[in-house]
Amino acid sequence: MVGRQARRRDALTNGGGQPACLRDADGTLCFPLISGFAQIDPLALGLRRAQAPPVRIQSLDVGGHSVPLTAELHLPPHSHDIEVGFTAINLRQPALRVAAMERQHIEPP
Repeated sequence: MVGRQARRRDALTNGGGQPACLRDADGTLCFPLISGFAQIDPLALGLRRAQAPPVRIQSLDVGGHSVPLTAELHLPPHSHDIEVGFTAINLRQPALRVAAMERQHIEPP
């Protein structure tokens, strides 16, 4: 949690175990707190599922050796230590707000 009130003991989430969140039948997310729980209805936030931005593969290393990027790639059985170098654009950087604690959105660092 971010904000002035985050130091309040009852505002802290109970992160001592997993799963740390429950989704009920209608999609509402429930998070345990030290004294109760918090609910978030993702549908009420008006968020739409965005299409993922395109990803560009820049490099491929297999077993510590660079592999040329071709239209079709076949790796031999038991290939290991596969490292994929890629890039993608971030079209949106979210702002945060704890509804009960903050009056304005907080820009991420």
